[in-house]
Amino acid sequence: MLQKIIRILSNISYWRLKPIRFNLRLDIDKEAKLKLNRSSHLPCPLYVSKGAELQVGENFRIAKDGMISVRDGGSKITINDHVSIGANCSLSVSSGFQLNIGKGTSIHSNAIFSGEINIGEDCLFGPSVTLLSTTHNINGKQKIRELDAIYFKEHGHSKNEPIEIGDDCWLGVNSVILPGVKLGKGCVVGANSVVTKNFPDYSILGGVPAKLLKKRI
Repeated sequence: MLQKIIRILSNISYWRLKPIRFNLRLDIDKEAKLKLNRSSHLPCPLYVSKGAELQVGENFRIAKDGMISVRDGGSKITINDHVSIGANCSLSVSSGFQLNIGKGTSIHSNAIFSGEINIGEDCLFGPSVTLLSTTHNINGKQKIRELDAIYFKEHGHSKNEPIEIGDDCWLGVNSVILPGVKLGKGCVVGANSVVTKNFPDYSILGGVPAKLLKKRI
């Protein structure tokens, strides 16, 4: 374990001893790329594979029961300055996709962010928000697992449609953002909503599927 920690530290551009020293739930390849700011706190499990990258800005905080996973070469998670993430949250990316969280964004507990996602600055996420950019392939009569395997063989990754969340958005408790959705700047998503399509700047939306309720301005 000591040799593993020393190897990890040798790949870190900036590091804070305390979270590394007491976080023994590490699975970081020697050829992974890490840039961890000394003012950030990372007590949670970290998984970063060969050729993958994790970059963390200043004053980042995540609860110890959270999880960050960056799998496969070319995959990258970027967490900018002053981001806070609550209990039992999961950030994961693979297949060369990238996940970016903008400066000043706050994420409450039990969130799941998975896949190719770009989140703007100063966003607010309530408890149990889910963002998923990958999905199953259902175009055909074969079993869904077989269709997924065919798609993966042809494309080298699972079916994926990037998600974009603009600056200053607020997503309420239990809201779900499905693959391919783009929310403009300043959008508000009501609790328990399932968002299946794009909405322009300053939209207030809600429902299953989510519909435009009114505009903020």
